[in-house]
Amino acid sequence: MSSQIPQIPDDATYSLPKAIFSILTYSYFFLVFLMLGAFQLNLSHHFSSVKDSVIFDLSVDFGKVDKSPPLDDTASRVVVNILMLGIFALHHSVFARRTIKDILINKLYIPADIERTIYVLVASALAHISMVYWNTYPEEKTLWGKNDSDFVTYLGVMFGMLFVLSSTFMIDHFELFGLRQGLHLWPTNNELRTIGFYKVIRHPIMTGFLIMFWCRPILTFSSLQWNLLTTGYILIGTTIEEYCLIQEIGEPYVKYKSQTSGLFPGCPFGIPMKMARRLM
Repeated sequence: MSSQIPQIPDDATYSLPKAIFSILTYSYFFLVFLMLGAFQLNLSHHFSSVKDSVIFDLSVDFGKVDKSPPLDDTASRVVVNILMLGIFALHHSVFARRTIKDILINKLYIPADIERTIYVLVASALAHISMVYWNTYPEEKTLWGKNDSDFVTYLGVMFGMLFVLSSTFMIDHFELFGLRQGLHLWPTNNELRTIGFYKVIRHPIMTGFLIMFWCRPILTFSSLQWNLLTTGYILIGTTIEEYCLIQEIGEPYVKYKSQTSGLFPGCPFGIPMKMARRLM
């Protein structure tokens, strides 16, 4: 929800360096999003030409096991994977809060019009690192599916990607990723927007990620670990977000919450209504 993004002060001025920084950061974010697609689609496993790619040689199930990963024992790989996604989750949640944003802008004097851009840059870099250094497990058995599954069976992953991307445009895609602020394109709008998927579910972006991660033709211990960690964060992160939105928006969000599902139609996920009204 855009209510988590502070209003740019009236005295903030447009500058070309900040605009270029915002454009480059947005481009990097989009590249990382495509890399996440390659990671979930196991592109380097299905297409030999991708193995020679510096950027898209990624795979959540098969990784780079044939390239002598530095960690030999399973326990170390599990811990490193947890730490990488844990750091991403900690940053992604903590630095999205209004209180932290106010400290960064008012105490550390980070320009308000690129604060969001810096947040997107760090989040993208942490996601990039998590994928590049993701530890898979040699000779692991698949929990479902087959290693030689046809690429067409990954339609669920591709549908999830499109669901995520389209959901961002149903609010303000360019504000969400800092481009609007850095380029001073238009004033922010902090009103609660409920169009498209948002008429039915409150967190369609997270819904898209869940579809992307779970609707796949193969599940190994590697992808199961990724899915459990990211799903756990989604459940915790959206709960924290709803807590903050109820405090910031108040009754309009409580009413919206009572009329919509959380992550999937018919799924009553979120802060219980009685607790929500106490938070107001």
